[in-house]
Parts: sequence; C-alpha cells; structure tokens
Amino acid sequence: MIDNLSDMLLSETSEYADVNMADRNTSFHVATRLKAALVEKYPNRWFFDNEQRTEYPELELTIQGLGLQGMFLPKTYWKLLHKQGLVREVCDEEAIRFGKAKALGPKELPQTYFAQELYRIIKACMHDCHECMHRITLLIVDAGELKLDTAYRTGPAAQLKVHVKWLSHDILGTELGTRLDKDSLRDVGRIARLLFKRLLQTLPTHKLKLGGKTWQWKIRQLGLLADQRIDDATVFGSTRVFPEPAVSQGVVVRSHFLRELPQGTSAEIHLHGMATCGDKRSIFCAAEVRHPRCTGPAGSCRRLVVSEPRTGVTFENLDLRVDYFALVYSANTPGSFVHVSCGSTKPSAFQKLTVTTSHSAPVGGDASKDCDTADRSSTTGSKRPADAYQVFTPHSKRVRW
Repeated sequence: MIDNLSDMLLSETSEYADVNMADRNTSFHVATRLKAALVEKYPNRWFFDNEQRTEYPELELTIQGLGLQGMFLPKTYWKLLHKQGLVREVCDEEAIRFGKAKALGPKELPQTYFAQELYRIIKACMHDCHECMHRITLLIVDAGELKLDTAYRTGPAAQLKVHVKWLSHDILGTELGTRLDKDSLRDVGRIARLLFKRLLQTLPTHKLKLGGKTWQWKIRQLGLLADQRIDDATVFGSTRVFPEPAVSQGVVVRSHFLRELPQGTSAEIHLHGMATCGDKRSIFCAAEVRHPRCTGPAGSCRRLVVSEPRTGVTFENLDLRVDYFALVYSANTPGSFVHVSCGSTKPSAFQKLTVTTSHSAPVGGDASKDCDTADRSSTTGSKRPADAYQVFTPHSKRVRW
C-alpha cells in the first residue's frame, strides 16, 4: 500500500483528492514509511521541488557537490515530507556542511603569492559590488574532501563561504586541466574571474535585484564590472621588490602600475618589513593602508610619493637582512586597489632573480621617508629606459579558459 501511495504521489496527474491533499492529513508514521520506500527505490538521491529549482539556478551543480543525484518531487509529495521534517532544501544542507567547516583566519590561509593576491582581489571585488555583495562577509573554510566549493549564508550578517581549495594553484590546476604559476599575476586574474562569477551564481536570486532582467544577464553584467577591478589589479599591477647593489644598502621597487601612471595622478609607495608589518599584505583598499600602524623600529618603514610615470623607485640606507615588501596605490583615490609586491629581498631570492635579468642599474635617487611622516612628492626620475621593466617580469604562459 505504501508503495502504491508513493507512486501516486509521484504522479503529477493524480485524480485522487486524497492524494492531492496528502500533505494536510498524512501522519508522521505514514510519512516516515513513504520516505523509506522512496529512498529504497531511488537510492543516492537528493529530493527537491519546483520552487527550489526556480530559486536556485545552480541547484543541480550543488546536488552533485553533495555526491548525490537530483530527483524532482511533485509539490504535494515534497510538502508532505518537508512538513514532517524528513527532507531539507539543498541550500539548508549546503549551509549545514559548510557550517561545520573551520573558517580560516588571514594567517591560516596559504601563504603563496597566488593565494594572497586572489584573496585580496576577491575581497576588493565584493567591496566594490555595492548592489549585492558590499555588506557580505567573505570566509575561507577548510571543507576537506567536500566537493562543494561555495555557499551563501543568509541573515543579518550574510556570509559567502569559499572552499580553501580555491587558493591552491596546484588543486585548481588539476581540476581545470592546466598549469597555474603560483607567482603569475596573470593566472591570479583568470582564477579571480572564475571565482567571482561562481560567487555571483551562489547568491539567491532575490539578492541579485534583477529589476526585470534575466538571471543570466545580471550575472554577466556584474561579472563585467568586476572584470574592470580585476584588470586594475592584475594587468597593470605587477610589482616586485629586490636589493639594488648599485645603491648603498638599497632596495628597488619596480611596478607596472608606476610605469602606466596616468597624467595628473600621484602614486604612493610604501616599503615595509615582512616580520614587523606582514599584516599589511592583506590590505586591498588604499583607505586602509595606515591601519594597522607600523610596529617596526623607527625608520625601518618608508613611504614615497611620485607624480610622474617611471619604471621604479629606490630606497637607500636599509637593513638588507630584513625581508621587505611594497604597497603601491593611487594617492588620489582612497578607494583604489593596493598592489602588493611579489618576490623577496632576501639575498638567496636576489641571486635566483639575477639569473634571468640582464642588468640592475639604479632607478632614480632615494626620496624615501618614514611612513608616519607627512606626504611629500618626489621629483626623482627613472634612469632606466622605458622597456627595461620587461626584463624583471617573468612571462607567464597563456592559458585559455
């Protein structure tokens, strides 16, 4: 009898009133037996109704991430089981699984350049997406072998959770069938586009504020806007720091951003020690650069403002035993993206770099100062030809997605 009732409930053309109204008068005992019969006949299935299919365009992909196959249930059958707490919506299951995963703090994230830059760029894209992501918190979670990679948690403190595997160039390279360079900003940009689109697709439809447009159109439009931010961060953002032997205890900062500096725009360059100010590497917005304050010895951190294009700038009289990194950004716009340098100023890293460079002439004079002093523009220029930057930029392979 239970099997026959289950078959009738699965039919969307039932002529029996008792079946069409089964969700109103079925006891918990009968509902439990119906669920057992359903699972026995259709194992490894995740059940959903038409409302979920409409609300979550990525429903099938999410169910596959649970390691199951999707199975549609007519409205009456679904309501009958859901009323008795015997089935859950897929978004609830997604939240439960990701809710149990450990959220990683900034210092627990992979410390590769690829991971750090991808994390900062995605946060910047979300910060700029005022329409639907500005107030959503991004959390990176260690979900182990779970196939799900993103999840949205609703509520006053809305959250987007991302599987930490997105920050691993090795895992992503395997899944995408290509090789990703952990030091390539170009590869970071490609993955940032994929991940941000994935986050947009994870949002419920009502968060996207369609305004009469289709879901596909809205995703594409928001993705194009994010592409502009990603281009700013990657196409014109390659920055490197390394010792400059031609300058007394000098460190040179080379940046594509400085080379392409628009007329009438000033750029600010900060040089910090990794050990004392490493937390600043997570900054993505210029307005946040001064927080937290530098904790190193007086004079160990420097700041320089330039108002003309150049391939790089030098800082003198530094302790070259310190591993330095640089922050470069537009001084005119508080909301501009902060470019963080790749590489290391440690002697071993410099020796490796000189194998691929043809020369290392000094770049301008030193006009640096402590980071906590007042702004002062620099008039020092580059002594290196305009195309010299290219020898310091490793050429990454072109990868098509």
